[in-house]
Amino acid sequence: MSKTIFERVDDFIKDMNQKLANYRKELEENSQTGQGQKQAKIPVITFVHNNNTSSYMRTPRQHVDSLLKNRSWTFTSRHLSNSARHILIKIDGAVNWNVEKKETWKPYDFDRIKEMWNTCMNTHTLSNYKGKSGWGSGDPLHLELPNSTPSLNHPNVRKVIQLYVEETRINGKPKNGKLERVQRFKRAIEQYEKKLKK
Repeated sequence: MSKTIFERVDDFIKDMNQKLANYRKELEENSQTGQGQKQAKIPVITFVHNNNTSSYMRTPRQHVDSLLKNRSWTFTSRHLSNSARHILIKIDGAVNWNVEKKETWKPYDFDRIKEMWNTCMNTHTLSNYKGKSGWGSGDPLHLELPNSTPSLNHPNVRKVIQLYVEETRINGKPKNGKLERVQRFKRAIEQYEKKLKK
């Protein structure tokens, strides 16, 4: 029986944390002075599950709220089919959101971190938000099952389209420009708009 998204992400986190602990030990050893005194303190970096409910399985209503706030740009989110999770990165116990800046990771080498990340994704059969392996710039803390994109006919996706169109065309909420520039989503919106006019 294949592992669930939670189990795979849990294994990914454990694997990354072990690699980071080993890397930290290496950095500490390299920072020793001739007198055996340590120089700068090496920060402790750990990965944890994001326990925010929106990072787990999303209802259509929750996903539409993300679209309206421009926090998502797709109708076919893997969160709608319980196929994706978000994780968090902590530095010395505090969550850090600037994870795409090299400076955040110093004295760790960001490129080496990304190589470790890629290795762990492949080991635990996970994809980034683009459905590919490796660090996903733009939404790097998103992990998902490969080939898990729900279709536009998935019941939850159809409900998202309905709610989004009603919110933006009837209730006056601002449109999500990035979403509406995607041709297949634009067509889905137009199809539902026709239903509203009947």
